[in-house]
Amino acid sequence: SSPTPTPPPQPTATPTPPPPHCTSLGVVPAEGDKPLATTQTATCTIPAGSGTYYWNTDGRGGYERTSSGNQISYTYTTAGYFHPYVRVKDRRNFWSNSVSATVWVKDWKDNWLQVQGSNLYARDALNVSYVPSGDYLLKASSGTYAAGAGVVWANNISVNGNLSQKGWKIGNDAGSYYLAYNDLASQIVKKGRKLTSGSLNSQLASGIYYREGNLTINSNQNTSGGIILLVKGNLTVAGAVTRLRGIFIASGGVTFADKSGNEGTLTVEGVMVANADQIGSGNLTVKRYLDGGNKNNPAVRFVYRPDLVTGALSQQIWTTQVNIQEVLP
Repeated sequence: SSPTPTPPPQPTATPTPPPPHCTSLGVVPAEGDKPLATTQTATCTIPAGSGTYYWNTDGRGGYERTSSGNQISYTYTTAGYFHPYVRVKDRRNFWSNSVSATVWVKDWKDNWLQVQGSNLYARDALNVSYVPSGDYLLKASSGTYAAGAGVVWANNISVNGNLSQKGWKIGNDAGSYYLAYNDLASQIVKKGRKLTSGSLNSQLASGIYYREGNLTINSNQNTSGGIILLVKGNLTVAGAVTRLRGIFIASGGVTFADKSGNEGTLTVEGVMVANADQIGSGNLTVKRYLDGGNKNNPAVRFVYRPDLVTGALSQQIWTTQVNIQEVLP
């Protein structure tokens, strides 16, 4: 019988390199006053050996430039939040995933806050780009209290520029402000309604509410009687919100967020408390910007409303501290 022929050896298939892959986009510096010159660096692997990077610097669609290297320079000339992103295409036209970052460009004309007939006290830190100075003074208003008829206090205030001389004061000691948080929180939880979602997307009826965990307010809360809201965590007020009315208490930080465009002034009537439990940090941070640069309008205005503190709703949670009796001689 004839021997079985040995089959010829088959060539070993060369594995096809996988598509490129990106892990991060770094921006240095990631925040600062305009104009903000940045260096943006993509961290990507390109198994095929070479490729082209496609960059978007503002996060608003499309690619503005390309490069053969993984780094570009870009200067932001307008204030706001930007979300640049990048991806890479290799020489075989295989695309990577997209990676992004956040850039905060500040403009002091667009970011300042105002107190109207009230005081603002930040026990930990007050983070805002500027308080008004020079031509950007507090706007006069009609009514019982003139705009700016209050004092701004902070143990640690992060601002730039000179302070306005019209009713503003910055200090390191606010005196004996004290909130009996544990007693107050227990009363709110006992008598209030629990919010199960971390997003508040509709207006609540006047009442007492609490949230176990972080909360983002996405809609106005301006019912005539106001609300009492306790957040056992961090409280964020979205850029679309323009009015809050009531007593807002957070055990963590309070952040006034931004959105693209000129969202207008956020008016807070009543009381806003950050780091109410005085455990850890709980800063008050103003990230809200009026992109139109209207020097007569603050990003956030705090309005004194003593009726919300002494009204029928508040009386349900305040505990009597002093009993006064009239005694006959």
